Amino acid sequence: MMTQILHFFYAYIATMGFAVLFQVPRKTLLYSGFSGAFGWTIFQGIKLEFGNAVVATFIGAMIIAMIGERFARKGKHPFTVYVIPAIVPLVPGLTLYRTMLAILEEDYHLAAEAGSEALLVALAIAGGLTIILSINSYLRKKRMELAELRARKKQRLLEKKGSVDSTANEDLELHKEIEKAKIEDYYQRGDPVDEGENESLPEEKEVVQTDHITPRISAKEEKKILILAMYAGEIMVKNGSETYRVEDTIQRICRSAGIEYVESLVTPTGIHISVDLKETSVEHMLSSLKRIQERLINLDKVSKVNDFSRRFVMQEISIEEGMRILKRIDEEKEPYSIQFQAISAGIASAFFILLVGASLGEFTGALLSTIIMTYALRILLRGGFPSFFAHLAGGMIAAFLAIFIAAIFPEIRMNVMIVGGIMVMVPGVAITNSLRDTVAGDLVSGMTRGLEAMTIAVSIAFGVGFMINLLGILF
Repeated sequence: MMTQILHFFYAYIATMGFAVLFQVPRKTLLYSGFSGAFGWTIFQGIKLEFGNAVVATFIGAMIIAMIGERFARKGKHPFTVYVIPAIVPLVPGLTLYRTMLAILEEDYHLAAEAGSEALLVALAIAGGLTIILSINSYLRKKRMELAELRARKKQRLLEKKGSVDSTANEDLELHKEIEKAKIEDYYQRGDPVDEGENESLPEEKEVVQTDHITPRISAKEEKKILILAMYAGEIMVKNGSETYRVEDTIQRICRSAGIEYVESLVTPTGIHISVDLKETSVEHMLSSLKRIQERLINLDKVSKVNDFSRRFVMQEISIEEGMRILKRIDEEKEPYSIQFQAISAGIASAFFILLVGASLGEFTGALLSTIIMTYALRILLRGGFPSFFAHLAGGMIAAFLAIFIAAIFPEIRMNVMIVGGIMVMVPGVAITNSLRDTVAGDLVSGMTRGLEAMTIAVSIAFGVGFMINLLGILF
């Protein structure tokens, strides 16, 4: 029992450290830690009971998704803010490292076995998250359909009785119920509209229809809306949002302003949007293309765009004010300093290896080496270094420091410290998002994210392998 409690605590601290690296909003740190700790506890219990890491990972990912959905509904933040940091302890970093070592040692049979296990675990994570999201989305849509059916039935009764005016308040409440169901369905997929659970719309204002708006806008305003939606999508893509979320955000912003026809194509490297006031006419059709070259993970900005989009869809802000808000979000500094990120990475790495049986000496070594490595990596990335070379350098630094510490203290296992160091760099989240995009039908995005994740993994592996071989030759 005490072991389970300690592992819960270790996973809690490690997940909070990863959450800092992903730049989640400060108020969500504790909740993200709980999601990761609870998911890890379930994973570890099932793995110990049945000895199957894939099944344990699948169930653990489902538990994390269910907790993340609940926190997203209550905290008014995107689903990913709570889920992405929480799934990192489940990412097969150790298995990927074993695969890399087997390749370096030319043991291709072991490499194929470890690589297959890593792929199955990644699929299990993606599958667990996708199933829970799909089930919840289906249930919410059913509730929305029931609400609409009740409203139509009530409206028919009112028309027959000729008492529409006398029962206007009842009809308004039913209308609110429909809109609440629609907004909840949208928000609970992790998108920018609030579920409205604690909101009350003023009775003197007309309830906003988010799927079809009757007011018309001019061609000039249409262009402004297109620019606004493109800017919001650009910020989300640059800071780690998924493809389907960006596309939904763009469509909701445009439709809330009265644009009936909206089509968007989003990939990790670009956004294309076409809009028109009337689908049957091409007279005022506008298109825009935006190339995305910079991609990081900053979930705090994604969350702020989420809040902005909710307010805009509810018609709480104007187009001009919206552009000012988006520009302010885009130009904001990271919520955590590089020094704090490096310390958090060291803490996350050290507590993570405790979950796989590290000693106190290995804990200390991983803490110090990961702080140094993460600080150097952040400096390189902020300085404009290509991601491939920055992560290659990070792998070299992690391996060098682990070998150096192990040479001074022979009782410390080098491999354990290296695993702890590279866990903050392993693109497990990118791999998982690639699989999720592919499952959702976004094949181009899935392939692009998969290739990007593979490139980063290869650079880390090459950096670690190069340093191990170099120091082996020299010493």
